[in-house]
Amino acid sequence: MLNLRRLQLLVELRRLGTIAAVGQALHYSPSGVSQQLATLEDETGVTLLERVGRRVRLTRAGEILCDNAVIMLEQAERTEAALAEVQTKATGQVKIAAFQTFNIAILPNLIRNLAEQQIEVIASQLEPEAALPALLNHEFDVAIAEGYGDHQPATTRDLRTLAVMKDPLYLAIPKNMTGTVTEIADTAAMPWVMEPDDSLSRRWAVSRCREAGFEPRVRYQTNDLLTHVALIKSGHAVGFLPALIKACTALDNVTLLTLDSPFRRVKVITRAQSIHYPAVVTTVEEIRALSQHHSGRDISF
Repeated sequence: MLNLRRLQLLVELRRLGTIAAVGQALHYSPSGVSQQLATLEDETGVTLLERVGRRVRLTRAGEILCDNAVIMLEQAERTEAALAEVQTKATGQVKIAAFQTFNIAILPNLIRNLAEQQIEVIASQLEPEAALPALLNHEFDVAIAEGYGDHQPATTRDLRTLAVMKDPLYLAIPKNMTGTVTEIADTAAMPWVMEPDDSLSRRWAVSRCREAGFEPRVRYQTNDLLTHVALIKSGHAVGFLPALIKACTALDNVTLLTLDSPFRRVKVITRAQSIHYPAVVTTVEEIRALSQHHSGRDISF
């Protein structure tokens, strides 16, 4: 009988392209991945991989097995979910990947509420760009992702998305600039703090500045929004901040200027099959309720 874990390695090799990337994603050494795939070849009796220079690619037989492995892995998770559904109570463990402000503002209450229902939370801080591949790799059961305008997380047919919050965005400036800065264009000559280049928020922020007629002078970049706040408070930068940051830290010496109705979309993302696990269903419901409490606004969009 074929080993599902080895089949997952083959699927991930096709998706990620290299044995090293598969090892990093699934916490194997490269030699460990190669050994498992060699065992899979022995189990099937066919050649699954061929060398092309210093890399490997799937043979025709490997592609056929990979196509069927995707179906088998989905069916295995669907079966596990069906068995879990017969439980009378949602219990167990849920692994969550989320961005910083969610973890600070909402995660503690989420852990408490789920503990009361005998669900243990294992949480990590990851940006959407890293969280969604990890979700597909079964490293997490739930990912909390954010999107900005046209810059939204890239999802696939294997994932299910539920919008849980519209989180308003503000132009944040040092208090002593109040009155001198009234719109984004007024910050053209000022230093900015933004998230790294590969982030959705950075792409959105830069596009907003360009719409205002200038290229932002990004002097500081970090995923840590508490650092953003510290740099703005101290007068070293201006930046964009979400409303959820108000639940994370004091904003004394910071002025928040309302923009023309922008907001980030906060979403809960699960694998298509795991959405039927009682523990995952309960977790998603709790996240939605806590997010509504923080947003205080209609989130149907």
